[in-house]
Amino acid sequence: MPNPFSLICTVCFLLASTSGIDKILVLVLALRGSLTNADEVPLDMHSTEVERCEDGQERKAPALLQVKSEATIFRQKQQTANDDNEQPMSSRYTALQSAMIRPDAWNCDLVSDDRLWTCRQPVDEIDPHNLGCDTHPCNAEHANAYRSRQAIGSLPCCPTFPSCAAPACAKAGTASFVDMPPATCTKRSIKENLAYMQQPDAWTAYHGWGGSFELDTSKVFDILGTCKGTDCAANAFDLVIDLGANAGLWTEKSTLRNFGKNYILVEASPNMVRDTLTPHWRNATWKQRWFTRQVPGLVKMPSFEIFNQALSNHSDGVLDLCPTQYLNSGCTVNLATVDSLLPAKLSPAFQEHFRQAQNAFIKIDVEGMDELVMRGMENLFKEQRGVDKDGNPNFLVNFLYFEFSPLLMYVAKNREGFEWYDLKSVTMFLESQGFETFMIGPRFLPLSHGSWDDEYLTLTSSAARNSNGELSADINASLPSFCSDIFAIRASHPRAAEIKVALGACQESKDFDINDAQYANPI
Repeated sequence: MPNPFSLICTVCFLLASTSGIDKILVLVLALRGSLTNADEVPLDMHSTEVERCEDGQERKAPALLQVKSEATIFRQKQQTANDDNEQPMSSRYTALQSAMIRPDAWNCDLVSDDRLWTCRQPVDEIDPHNLGCDTHPCNAEHANAYRSRQAIGSLPCCPTFPSCAAPACAKAGTASFVDMPPATCTKRSIKENLAYMQQPDAWTAYHGWGGSFELDTSKVFDILGTCKGTDCAANAFDLVIDLGANAGLWTEKSTLRNFGKNYILVEASPNMVRDTLTPHWRNATWKQRWFTRQVPGLVKMPSFEIFNQALSNHSDGVLDLCPTQYLNSGCTVNLATVDSLLPAKLSPAFQEHFRQAQNAFIKIDVEGMDELVMRGMENLFKEQRGVDKDGNPNFLVNFLYFEFSPLLMYVAKNREGFEWYDLKSVTMFLESQGFETFMIGPRFLPLSHGSWDDEYLTLTSSAARNSNGELSADINASLPSFCSDIFAIRASHPRAAEIKVALGACQESKDFDINDAQYANPI
């Protein structure tokens, strides 16, 4: 995706970019060329000895848990239903896999990016076992099909049918978050979490593909989202803040689920703001088409504020985007902190939206600069909206997630001259701000509040553990391609335990079972 901080997550091969595959490969070579000093290369970044199995995945160490994988159990149950001619059960498995591959039924006349590659293709023609990405570029639906072969982990029901990667909730008109009973969350041991992460069918899911897979990021939408129906809240959040909005795909997915009442989008690329974000979210005609043809039944159309702004932990100087925008001039963008923008630089209307908002959700995807951006929003983290019945502060921001790429953090660390800048540093910073953090994947694995281990750094920064080669024709085996997302929840939030249980972070959590009472039947 175009890079607001002179970087692109090229090794992750996120094909949501409109810049083209040839340019992505060029940037891989350019980035690889910048890592020539062996003394500065992180663990295993210089290694080219990557053993690979016939299916393109690296061999796993024999010390991994010797257990029957969730993915194998799922496929066996699906095959048993087929063999026993249990048509209703077989249909449920088939419907679920289709939802995993295509969680959003896009109106093909309203999209213009790589979604068009499969938009009009029947979903059952996307074969999870024969993706063909070695001969043609693959998009998110190919990645979703690949992800459907891995461990599912915990899977909250989806309250926003038909925009779902999970089965719909059994209780129509009820959001997962609202319907969760009180819970206790007992931590698993660090050893157990690390072992689960390294299971063969789980590691490929945690590894990600230009960020965590949609099946797993959709769990955030589902557990926090509102529902569709007469008894539902209009929106899950009063304010949704998209930092590193790129072409607006994540915001589009949010609108399908009525996730936000109003949206603030910040993007560093002048081209992206000029050519995509403004013609869409500032264009009344396009918004009318979108909210009638793609998001029908909307009670009130959200408002959108767009900033063409590069973000950091300070507001001094400018950022030159020419190297990643393929331009010779005219692409410098002023640096700013989030706290300097919100709410002072908002329009009068959005300053009022900000003042009235009781809750806000933040998504961050700024190509390795995520921790710096968060260090520039400490005032936003402290923003309160009164107190609860026990006198505890009601914070405006209780939930967020951000991209995690070890390679991009390493490059940002060297460019900024930091001594310490990695997954551990951002975990410790967010803990100091009152947030628990979790690695997004089949189970959301806790990283903070006594759950940290340096093995997370070793695993994610090792090029020898690169995975998901089936999704790209050319993977650079000497650089780590791990690229996922991290979810953060305010530790003091009154529903924190219920949410953690539902996302698989606790001993009380349950892995996916298609017969779970939370799911509608049929799916």
